[in-house]
Amino acid sequence: MGLREAIAKIVLGNKKGYMLGGASSYFYTNLEVPPAWGYQSYLRAYGEVGWLFACVNVIAQAVAKVRWHLYQIDKEGERKELFNHDLATLLKHINPFQTWYQFIYLGTMYKLLVGEEFWVLNFDGRRKPNEIWLAPPGFIIVFPSSVNYIDHYEYKRGNFAKNFTIEEIIHIKTPNPLNEYRGMSPAQSLTLELDIEKYAAQYQQRFFYNNATPGFILEYPATDMPTAEQRKELMQEWDERYGGIRSRGKTAFLFGAKANVITMTNKDMDFEALRKFNRDAILGAYHVPKSIVGITEDVNRANAEAAQYTFAQYCIHPELSEIREALNSELCPLFGDNLILDFENPVPEDETMNVNNAVNLFKNAVINRNEARIYVGMDTLDDPMGDEYFSAPASPFGLSLNMNDIGIKALEPLKVQESKLRMLETEEQIESFWKDYVESAETFEGETIQQLKELFMNQKEEALGKLEHARRNSNLIDLRRAKKDYTARMMPILIRVMAGAIKNGLELVKPPTPHKDIEPLLNVYALKWLKTRIGWAAAQIGEESAGKLAQILAYGLEQGESIAIIRGRIESEFDIFSRIRAERIARTEIMQASAQGTVEGYRDAGVEKVRFYAALDERACDDCMSLHNQEFTIDDSEGIITVHPDCRCVWLAVI
Repeated sequence: MGLREAIAKIVLGNKKGYMLGGASSYFYTNLEVPPAWGYQSYLRAYGEVGWLFACVNVIAQAVAKVRWHLYQIDKEGERKELFNHDLATLLKHINPFQTWYQFIYLGTMYKLLVGEEFWVLNFDGRRKPNEIWLAPPGFIIVFPSSVNYIDHYEYKRGNFAKNFTIEEIIHIKTPNPLNEYRGMSPAQSLTLELDIEKYAAQYQQRFFYNNATPGFILEYPATDMPTAEQRKELMQEWDERYGGIRSRGKTAFLFGAKANVITMTNKDMDFEALRKFNRDAILGAYHVPKSIVGITEDVNRANAEAAQYTFAQYCIHPELSEIREALNSELCPLFGDNLILDFENPVPEDETMNVNNAVNLFKNAVINRNEARIYVGMDTLDDPMGDEYFSAPASPFGLSLNMNDIGIKALEPLKVQESKLRMLETEEQIESFWKDYVESAETFEGETIQQLKELFMNQKEEALGKLEHARRNSNLIDLRRAKKDYTARMMPILIRVMAGAIKNGLELVKPPTPHKDIEPLLNVYALKWLKTRIGWAAAQIGEESAGKLAQILAYGLEQGESIAIIRGRIESEFDIFSRIRAERIARTEIMQASAQGTVEGYRDAGVEKVRFYAALDERACDDCMSLHNQEFTIDDSEGIITVHPDCRCVWLAVI
């Protein structure tokens, strides 16, 4: 007897379908942990346990917003992306009542809470799916087969029942070692913790609502017990004398009675530790770092970036991979051969590792300068040096990004004749430095605003070109192209801003000597920060443009407007929207690059701590003023300035 026949014999001996926690469950399908939990219990827990909600919600959001692409594989194995295809259209319009985002969001929630999701395919006359629906997993029964492993599925809810063939269902699940026909979720491994957390919260809620514990007890000798009438008068007099907030702290006299104060027990005080343990258990089961759900204990820029990487690598990527494998094996073949669906990788690149790899490859003469620069996302050199390979002695230009060698003029340093540290002994000197700093950085605003206006103009023209064939959920701009365009325009400007700020930071601590000028370089930290910042900003700004255009398009279609009217609205509204954004983005990005460059200059000079200096004028806000004169380590300072758009605060070195 083979393995399949043995399993089939065991399974079919039960003669029933398989549901989690139901009466028909065989011994290895029953996951009940006292008190018994079923599908609905885990779904209800999502709205009852705050940390479970936080984990499931943040993962589902991240999975749902990842972009997907349809490709056809040619004979050479190369991918060609398909845009006008029935399958691509289906995924854009998954069903009449849900967007793709909402569909994936809900499906991921099901899978995270109960371990599985069921996609029901609705076929048209050509035997191709034209709609896809999500079936609540708690109402789906899986019927095994001794021949095909699964015979069919049944959706049963109350008196309504409907059978589905295996071709009509895509079953995406996390493997369950106790039941190969159903899934298992992290929540099911947390049944006891979720139960305890729910009841602990209810206990504390009832404690605050109706404690029923007296603040203290009056003890009288048994031989001198007051009568009922005397006790009533005593309580009334006590309330009159000591009741209310204005009577707090008054001296009380008790004649013939001893006061016994009721204090919180060790059991009550353990609740905080218990709930924190439950929180950490839930976060751990879902692989969600604390900072992702808003817990900021001991969080700085370095470990926040590590948390983002861990979250994408161990939470988001596995969920997307399971969806991809299921769709490529069960959905794509229904639309033709050699079709695959794939998602954009949500895992951020390890910038430091990329830089180190490029340096090592260059130093070992495996790649030339230009190839190394491409490796880390930098522009190539137009002169012959770009094609040269490394040769001893080591050139500082390798990957340090020497401004003079690449033909970019750095921001001119502030002109002083003595140590700026000695100059910054008084508030007047510091304020003078701040004014020079802001004015130097703001010289780049005009150029940056012009580049951003051209960027938004290109996006508008692209949107107008696609408008004729647009639908309600159409994306009127290519986000990848928008990101690339933003990077190409902003990288040279921000390199110059950072290089000048680094030079100023160095000279503030180590003043220039008459015979030697400080050469502005972008170190590994600065390069990593710049690439990360530009990558994030490029994605955010592109999505903001796409969202505004989608809003204009959706409104016009809802109102039944013609393409010409919608075109006119895009021309006017998007222009105003873009002009305001260009100024805000330019100021924010320049000041942030300048602040970070100053920090990197301090870092190169050996400074370990910096002091926050707020813009002390009428434009200073409460948030900035609350940080004024606070000190931070170099690493912890990253990401603090700018505090808000148009922020003009600076870092001063602490010696």
